[in-house]
Amino acid sequence: MKKLRFKDYEKFLWLCEELQIKYIPIPEYTRRIPKRTAERNTIRKAALALRKEKLATFQKQLEEQRKVFNQHKEKEMEFIGKELADLALDEKSPIVQVYQALKAGRVELEEHVHNPPGRRRMILEKKFELHEKRLREKQLEAAS
Repeated sequence: MKKLRFKDYEKFLWLCEELQIKYIPIPEYTRRIPKRTAERNTIRKAALALRKEKLATFQKQLEEQRKVFNQHKEKEMEFIGKELADLALDEKSPIVQVYQALKAGRVELEEHVHNPPGRRRMILEKKFELHEKRLREKQLEAAS
Protein backbone atom coordinates (compact mmCIF):
# COMPACT_ATOMS: atom_id res chain seq x y z
CA MET A 1 0.00 0.00 0.00
CA LYS A 2 2.86 2.31 0.81
CA LYS A 3 4.43 1.88 -2.62
CA LEU A 4 1.10 2.16 -4.40
CA ARG A 5 0.40 5.38 -2.55
CA PHE A 6 3.64 6.93 -3.82
CA LYS A 7 3.31 5.61 -7.39
CA ASP A 8 -0.38 6.14 -8.15
CA TYR A 9 -2.32 8.07 -5.53
CA GLU A 10 -5.65 7.88 -7.42
CA LYS A 11 -5.54 4.07 -7.57
CA PHE A 12 -4.52 4.04 -3.91
CA LEU A 13 -7.60 6.09 -2.94
CA TRP A 14 -9.84 3.91 -5.14
CA LEU A 15 -8.48 0.70 -3.57
CA CYS A 16 -8.92 2.07 -0.02
CA GLU A 17 -12.48 3.01 -0.87
CA GLU A 18 -13.25 -0.42 -2.42
CA LEU A 19 -11.73 -2.35 0.46
CA GLN A 20 -13.26 0.07 2.99
CA ILE A 21 -10.04 0.53 4.88
CA LYS A 22 -8.33 3.53 6.36
CA TYR A 23 -4.63 3.73 5.64
CA ILE A 24 -2.48 4.89 8.53
CA PRO A 25 1.16 5.32 7.54
CA ILE A 26 3.87 3.91 9.74
CA PRO A 27 5.68 6.70 11.57
CA GLU A 28 9.11 7.44 10.18
CA TYR A 29 10.65 7.91 13.60
CA THR A 30 9.81 5.95 16.74
CA ARG A 31 11.30 6.86 20.05
CA ARG A 32 12.10 4.18 22.57
CA ILE A 33 10.56 4.96 25.97
CA PRO A 34 12.84 4.04 28.86
CA LYS A 35 11.50 1.71 31.55
CA ARG A 36 11.75 4.36 34.24
CA THR A 37 9.69 6.83 32.20
CA ALA A 38 7.10 4.15 31.46
CA GLU A 39 6.87 3.33 35.18
CA ARG A 40 6.49 7.01 36.05
CA ASN A 41 3.72 7.38 33.48
CA THR A 42 1.81 4.35 34.80
CA ILE A 43 2.21 5.58 38.40
CA ARG A 44 1.04 9.06 37.38
CA LYS A 45 -2.01 7.63 35.60
CA ALA A 46 -2.84 5.44 38.61
CA ALA A 47 -2.49 8.42 40.97
CA LEU A 48 -4.76 10.56 38.79
CA ALA A 49 -7.36 7.78 38.64
CA LEU A 50 -7.21 7.40 42.44
CA ARG A 51 -7.58 11.16 42.90
CA LYS A 52 -10.62 11.24 40.60
CA GLU A 53 -12.16 8.33 42.48
CA LYS A 54 -11.62 9.97 45.87
CA LEU A 55 -13.01 13.27 44.59
CA ALA A 56 -16.10 11.51 43.28
CA THR A 57 -16.73 9.80 46.64
CA PHE A 58 -16.13 13.08 48.47
CA GLN A 59 -18.60 14.88 46.20
CA LYS A 60 -21.20 12.19 46.90
CA GLN A 61 -20.67 12.65 50.64
CA LEU A 62 -21.03 16.42 50.25
CA GLU A 63 -24.27 15.99 48.34
CA GLU A 64 -25.67 13.78 51.11
CA GLN A 65 -24.58 16.29 53.77
CA ARG A 66 -26.03 19.14 51.72
CA LYS A 67 -29.45 17.42 51.69
CA VAL A 68 -29.37 17.04 55.49
CA PHE A 69 -28.18 20.63 55.91
CA ASN A 70 -30.93 22.00 53.64
CA GLN A 71 -33.57 20.18 55.70
CA HIS A 72 -32.09 21.60 58.91
CA LYS A 73 -31.90 25.05 57.31
CA GLU A 74 -35.57 24.94 56.34
CA LYS A 75 -36.57 24.05 59.91
CA GLU A 76 -34.41 26.85 61.32
CA MET A 77 -35.78 29.39 58.85
CA GLU A 78 -39.33 28.40 59.80
CA PHE A 79 -38.45 28.84 63.48
CA ILE A 80 -36.88 32.24 62.80
CA GLY A 81 -39.96 33.28 60.81
CA LYS A 82 -42.22 32.29 63.71
CA GLU A 83 -40.03 34.20 66.17
CA LEU A 84 -40.13 37.30 63.98
CA ALA A 85 -43.90 36.98 63.65
CA ASP A 86 -44.24 36.69 67.44
CA LEU A 87 -42.19 39.87 67.84
CA ALA A 88 -44.22 41.63 65.11
CA LEU A 89 -41.19 42.12 62.86
CA ASP A 90 -40.66 41.39 59.20
CA GLU A 91 -37.55 39.74 57.75
CA LYS A 92 -36.14 43.03 56.46
CA SER A 93 -36.26 44.87 59.78
CA PRO A 94 -33.05 46.60 60.87
CA ILE A 95 -30.90 44.63 63.28
CA VAL A 96 -31.27 47.30 65.99
CA GLN A 97 -35.05 46.91 65.96
CA VAL A 98 -34.75 43.12 66.20
CA TYR A 99 -32.25 43.45 69.06
CA GLN A 100 -34.51 45.83 70.99
CA ALA A 101 -37.52 43.56 70.49
CA LEU A 102 -35.58 40.56 71.74
CA LYS A 103 -34.26 42.51 74.70
CA ALA A 104 -37.67 43.89 75.63
CA GLY A 105 -39.81 40.83 75.01
CA ARG A 106 -37.85 37.64 75.45
CA VAL A 107 -34.24 37.17 76.37
CA GLU A 108 -31.88 39.56 78.10
CA LEU A 109 -28.81 39.59 75.86
CA GLU A 110 -25.40 40.44 77.22
CA GLU A 111 -24.32 43.96 76.41
CA HIS A 112 -20.65 43.15 76.38
CA VAL A 113 -18.86 39.88 75.83
CA HIS A 114 -16.26 39.35 78.56
CA ASN A 115 -12.80 38.85 77.13
CA PRO A 116 -10.31 37.40 79.62
CA PRO A 117 -7.20 39.53 80.11
CA GLY A 118 -4.11 38.57 78.20
CA ARG A 119 -0.90 37.28 79.73
CA ARG A 120 0.86 40.63 79.53
CA ARG A 121 -1.99 42.44 81.27
CA MET A 122 -2.08 39.83 84.06
CA ILE A 123 1.67 40.25 84.65
CA LEU A 124 1.34 44.04 84.78
CA GLU A 125 -1.54 43.79 87.26
CA LYS A 126 0.52 41.49 89.53
CA LYS A 127 3.49 43.87 89.37
CA PHE A 128 1.21 46.78 90.26
CA GLU A 129 -0.23 44.85 93.23
CA LEU A 130 3.28 44.00 94.50
CA HIS A 131 4.35 47.63 94.11
CA GLU A 132 1.32 48.86 96.10
CA LYS A 133 1.99 46.24 98.77
CA ARG A 134 5.63 47.40 99.15
CA LEU A 135 4.55 51.04 99.35
CA ARG A 136 2.10 50.21 102.16
CA GLU A 137 4.81 48.26 104.04
CA LYS A 138 7.21 51.22 103.74
CA GLN A 139 4.51 53.60 104.98
CA LEU A 140 3.84 51.32 107.97
CA GLU A 141 7.58 51.15 108.78
CA ALA A 142 7.89 54.92 108.50
CA ALA A 143 4.85 55.43 110.77
CA SER A 144 6.22 53.04 113.43
